[in-house]
Amino acid sequence: MSSFDEDERSASASRPIDLYTIQTTSAIYRMTSHIIDVTYGGNVFTATTMSRDALKVEQDPTSNEITVHLPITHPLVQRYAAFGLPEQQVLVTLQRLQERSGVAIQQSSGFGQALTIEGHTALMRVPSTTNDALRVMLPVISAQKICNHRLFDRGCAPNPGGDWPIGYPFPGSGGPSKAALALTNTLISQTIAPGVVTLVVDSGSAVAGDYFQFGDVVRNGEVRQCLTHLDAVLTINAPFIGAAPGDILTFYPGCAHTVDVCDSKFNNRINFGGHPLMNPANPWVGNGLGVIQQV
Repeated sequence: MSSFDEDERSASASRPIDLYTIQTTSAIYRMTSHIIDVTYGGNVFTATTMSRDALKVEQDPTSNEITVHLPITHPLVQRYAAFGLPEQQVLVTLQRLQERSGVAIQQSSGFGQALTIEGHTALMRVPSTTNDALRVMLPVISAQKICNHRLFDRGCAPNPGGDWPIGYPFPGSGGPSKAALALTNTLISQTIAPGVVTLVVDSGSAVAGDYFQFGDVVRNGEVRQCLTHLDAVLTINAPFIGAAPGDILTFYPGCAHTVDVCDSKFNNRINFGGHPLMNPANPWVGNGLGVIQQV
């Protein structure tokens, strides 16, 4: 049997077929730009009016990417058009199938980073997963009164997602456990208005006050940021698509990054990542605020 590479270079061989697998948190779409449906690996790839730009392979490896062209009637595009945001974590895998040999190779795989509409076509930019991993920014730590740690990160909790190590020498430092602090509640309603998305949850199970402000709200694996929280009413940064009364939501508390919140809410003052007694005045500038940064 001839190899895929030999078929690619053969003028008499059938033209290779593009197979696309688009996986989101709620669905998997299998499509092909071929003229008819294609079955490969036990899956049916539906013939769709779609295409892609040439695979860009740049000297800078972080620039490798493809642009996938989808019809605006596709469910993924319809969601974006209706709510102004794509699905979270849209993984796009491109395979090229050589019809003659029946061999397919993976050409690209990555997460959709942007989706734009041009006429009757949606363009989704997909850098490769490997290349995205190379885009690493060095951390910047500021000397300031508020905490530099991200809640539940390694600076905030040396054992992320769990309790402090047994025998930790500092008394009273229970430390934040993300799993232990998570609470669930039942969605009563979701209201979408310009610039604000409001959730109302079961008041009987609600936590009083603003405990979840700046924290996360999770539904079926999708995460939203809690902007405000007052008892049974919360606002989030983007709607949950398809949310319905009775859905179960998981809530994680947020942190205001002040030493008082660190102490009273999380019992974690020993790991506070700021300088609460720091004088904010800059001795070198009469009316300025001094911030020292190191990389």
